Amino acid sequence: MWEKTKLPTLLFVAILLVSCKKTKTDTYTLRSYGTWPAGEARTCLFAKDLNDAPCFTTEQIRNGTHGSQHEYLVVVTFSRPIPFGESGVYGVSCRLNSNSQTWCDVR
Repeated sequence: MWEKTKLPTLLFVAILLVSCKKTKTDTYTLRSYGTWPAGEARTCLFAKDLNDAPCFTTEQIRNGTHGSQHEYLVVVTFSRPIPFGESGVYGVSCRLNSNSQTWCDVR
């Protein structure tokens, strides 16, 4: 009996797990100080009600921002919704995949 239902049960569980993965996608203007090469990660500060976020390298966070400002209008995919606190601002690690796509890992 188990052999007949094994494959359908496993398929159902796999579909359920894939559909439970909650990612959020939205369009943002990410502002970088200096050029932002594809594949590089930066910390971006997202504000609750804005679709605009400044992004900094680790070195820029330590030493201050330098360089001209570049804007990237990109589709951002978040690993999960941003848990904004009282401040309404949240820092997220984002990787620029291309000049139009970015992945942000919300922890």
